Amino acid sequence: MIEKGLREGDILGVVSTNALELGVDIGQLKVCIMTGYPGSVASTWQQAGRAGRRHEEALIIMVASSSPLDQYIVRHPEYFFNRPPEAARINPENLIILVDHLKCASYELPFRTDEQFGGMEVEDILQYLHEEGVLHFSGNRYYWSDQSFPAHGISLRSASQEKNGDCGSIRRSECPDYWRDGSIQCNDIAA
Repeated sequence: MIEKGLREGDILGVVSTNALELGVDIGQLKVCIMTGYPGSVASTWQQAGRAGRRHEEALIIMVASSSPLDQYIVRHPEYFFNRPPEAARINPENLIILVDHLKCASYELPFRTDEQFGGMEVEDILQYLHEEGVLHFSGNRYYWSDQSFPAHGISLRSASQEKNGDCGSIRRSECPDYWRDGSIQCNDIAA
């Protein structure tokens, strides 16, 4: 609803988390205001790129916080403007990543049994996905048969299946006893 309103010009602005950073074409935004440096050159350009689409001019503003990184960036803009975005690092042979990519590819088009994926033999993995009920095998091809949309279950930031959460809490009055400069906290967290 919000994306449609932005595309059609009914909504003139939106306040968002960095969720709009990744590839959503939200229309004719002319200004992007970022609260703080996102932490990487790539993320900054992704967020800034939400405005000024379709070769339009745009105003990009970063409101710096008092954090040392934000302050460094505003005092040394050449650090940001004179460097390319960071290179994404991925191991395509990582089994978790490979299986997720095969699921997404299978959702789009069926795989033939003799087909490779990026030069890799994948029939064993396709057979595994068939045995798990994710793919259906018929006529020398593996077809997507699961009810889910596979891309929804894939993180663009991590291959880990772990879910982050709170590991514990303490009262504010106890903080000076436990948390101070240089302290190390060890937690044995069971998933």
